[in-house]
Amino acid sequence: GLPAAPSAAYAWLPKGHHALGVLASGSTVSMVMLQGSIHAVWLVQFSSSLRTDTRYSISDCFETFPFPMPTEVHLRRLTDIGNAYDAHRRSSCLTRQLGLTKIYNLFHDPATESDDAPVQKASPSFDDIRRLRALHVEVDRAVLGAYGWDELDPRHGFYQGRDAGTGIADDDFRFTIHPDTRAEILRRLLTLNHERAAEEEAMIERGEEIPSAFSWLTTDDH
Repeated sequence: GLPAAPSAAYAWLPKGHHALGVLASGSTVSMVMLQGSIHAVWLVQFSSSLRTDTRYSISDCFETFPFPMPTEVHLRRLTDIGNAYDAHRRSSCLTRQLGLTKIYNLFHDPATESDDAPVQKASPSFDDIRRLRALHVEVDRAVLGAYGWDELDPRHGFYQGRDAGTGIADDDFRFTIHPDTRAEILRRLLTLNHERAAEEEAMIERGEEIPSAFSWLTTDDH
């Protein structure tokens, strides 16, 4: 993940990258969980900032995040959509010769909904950017399913200023889920976090071992 950037992005990297938050996992599911809008809701709530950028803190944003406990069915779905998302994003970066930050600048720009003119010096067609947004919607729905929250309607779209999230400039857009849905997701995540903290405290008092909340991160199959 990028420790300070306009929007968080997660990708596989070779050794030797510095000034990055590193999660030592080869799990596709972990990338999907972190890249989706659900983790972004938690990130915005608990991250600090550097100038106008979000600063990702492992202790504040990752270690406190209440990951779901996905079933095998959910894991397969998350793995499939994660592989598709990662492959398409890599292809888009290579084709356009752009890094993740500039790709996501295009991702969040409503002007790329049409191919009428260049956007941010990038040339149309923007089929690849539109496809990335479609895959992102699939990622979010898959993650919601892993929590058992399929009934929530994400209502993805381009939202501006405060409707796009805390700290977003009035004239800036983000392609994300509806602010009302984000508020409900945050409420549920906080409830889940508190429930797990209470369960862990009770287990400690009983002298029981606390199971990993994200044991799937280290499984070889995902």
